[in-house]
Amino acid sequence: MSPPSERRLLIEHIDLVDSTNSELLRRESLVSADYAAVWLVARRQTAGRGRRQRTWSSAPDTSLTASLGCEVLGTGNLGLLPLLAGVAIADALAASGVEVGLKWPNDIYRGTAKAGGILCEIRTRGPTTRMVIGCGLNLVDPPASSVPGRAVAGLFGPDAVPDRDRLAVLIGQTLFAAVLRFQEEGFEQFRLRWHARDLLRSRPIVIHDYDGERSAVAHGIDQDGALLVESADRPGELKRLIAEEVSVRPLASPVC
Repeated sequence: MSPPSERRLLIEHIDLVDSTNSELLRRESLVSADYAAVWLVARRQTAGRGRRQRTWSSAPDTSLTASLGCEVLGTGNLGLLPLLAGVAIADALAASGVEVGLKWPNDIYRGTAKAGGILCEIRTRGPTTRMVIGCGLNLVDPPASSVPGRAVAGLFGPDAVPDRDRLAVLIGQTLFAAVLRFQEEGFEQFRLRWHARDLLRSRPIVIHDYDGERSAVAHGIDQDGALLVESADRPGELKRLIAEEVSVRPLASPVC
């Protein structure tokens, strides 16, 4: 992918939208002579989406939902986008005093529970590709009933939430800078930084795919963003898993 000709980010705030990803995907144009990308921040989404079309609930002041959109030359690599986005968002949160872990391919964990997710989508239009990176973050602990059967958490204590708009700007700028660096220098630097926050590496996991479920051990990611696993029935043999084909979960709750 080629870097945008301009390196300015337009930060746009809206009160209500169905989905920030959907909004950026349906716009006729994103970039202009003045801006290379748009960071769209919504106070509330009515139809937020996660991976595999799962819903993502959001509420004003207790969550942060936003998407970065830009146009690039070529087709891009959708498998790498949630990984570099995870690194960038984790860096921004660390600058805000919160350390998080990353679960392949697109989950953000605080302690042993999910605190956020990333959804990346691309649309090819002739020689260019529209790239949209969406994220949803729980700023405080959501109601347990909001995600039945799954441990969820907030990033901050109820009395320690930073200014939401400032945090959104910091995350957007950090993500935009990461995308530019990725386009110019490649994925390797992000792969190494992902490893430092990888919650699955060297841990037993359960793989769910079209053939059912099976046990394995995770061994990090490769240069194309695939998860490397060693199946219990094939010790010593590494297999590449693609995010679009499988889902994985640890046998024990991850701790970061």
